[in-house]
Amino acid sequence: MKNIFKLLIAILLCSGTTTTAFSQGESSEQLINQLYDKLDNTQYFELRRLYNNNERRLPSAYSLLFGAYINATFNNPEESNRQIIELQKHPSGTIEPKQMMELFSVKLQNHIHLYEYEKAWQTSKFITSTYSSIIDSTDSREFENTEKIWAALAKTPKQTFSIESDTEVDLVRDKASLYRIDVEFGSTNESFVFDTGANFSVLQRSVAKELGLEIIDVGFETLSAIGTKVTSDLAVAPKLKIGNMTFENVVFIVLDDAALSFQQADYSIEGIIGYPVIRGMEEIHMTKDSKLRVLKEPNAYSVNNLALDGLTPIIEVQCNKDELLPFTFDTGANSTALYKNYYEKHKKYIDKKGEQTSFELGGVGGVSKSEGYTLKKMTLGVGGKNVTIKNSVRVHPSDFKDEGGIYGNLGQDFIKQFDEYIINFKSSSIMFE
Repeated sequence: MKNIFKLLIAILLCSGTTTTAFSQGESSEQLINQLYDKLDNTQYFELRRLYNNNERRLPSAYSLLFGAYINATFNNPEESNRQIIELQKHPSGTIEPKQMMELFSVKLQNHIHLYEYEKAWQTSKFITSTYSSIIDSTDSREFENTEKIWAALAKTPKQTFSIESDTEVDLVRDKASLYRIDVEFGSTNESFVFDTGANFSVLQRSVAKELGLEIIDVGFETLSAIGTKVTSDLAVAPKLKIGNMTFENVVFIVLDDAALSFQQADYSIEGIIGYPVIRGMEEIHMTKDSKLRVLKEPNAYSVNNLALDGLTPIIEVQCNKDELLPFTFDTGANSTALYKNYYEKHKKYIDKKGEQTSFELGGVGGVSKSEGYTLKKMTLGVGGKNVTIKNSVRVHPSDFKDEGGIYGNLGQDFIKQFDEYIINFKSSSIMFE
């Protein structure tokens, strides 16, 4: 099933692109198949271009269907849900049941983005009851697992955000080179990792108890950054502050302390401020001198180069000045990584020019090892801004997690070469300056 909600903390995903050309002589059925191919292979930017160039040639039902996918992917969940509801008015059978089931999975994700947990629970139950005959066992277990979350949060109000004025907050590198940010819980101050690649905010169990938060015993499984399963619970912070920003009803995944500790490095992550909180800021500026600036009134941008795969940010990256490929964007990753898809596309070059090595992959749930290559240099660009990375780009020739159609992850070795980068979630844009 395409992109049912996945609880992945700091997961690295990416995808490839192909041409958006479509011959006027081809049928609408062929166009629909091309659109599905791009959707199934996580080629969201190519999907949008192909759709925008050919929308008038689509039957109305498929115009709504692909429009709903695209609006969900490019951060317009309200419009996506409106299109899904409108599509339900078409006669039964217009869209195949499996396709409708997958579309309701998009609706489920939209409710999560909107912090509408009860509606997420209702939608999940609707999917499992209406389409039980066509859900395979793996997807069924995934629905059962995540349904525990939405059931537990059904009465939780939406997360809210308020800001008194433009704010600037210090970001501090810890011993693992991850950004830390000060977070206030009433009279208690904590230093948490600030990570756009974390699908949810996270707390150690001991920290949740120290903060006096009620731990909701859920016992769902979370997939860690290295692919291992970790049993997790939930907690909701009624209020927290970052600078002069105030957030209410913030959901945290609660993990046992051991899952967030790395004994070999004498290092521990007490908590993570993840994507749902960061997205709530609407526009953030991350500066080279380690400042986070958030604007009270976000700007309007038209770059539109930021997509969402569930809760994972994906950006369009220009590789070696001649190909556009989708990468995940994870500010918690020190090094840019290229995945199996990229290796297979450029195997001869990498086998010849790459230096064979082994990597330690650390994240929530432990450490694993992977064999691969390091490239001496690689030119990458985002939004027309290009830089060359030297001696740090990792190439993973085999799957080490659920990569889908993704080609790599953009890390700090790219980011730190700019004075600042800007993420505007309202307009799905990211810029480097």
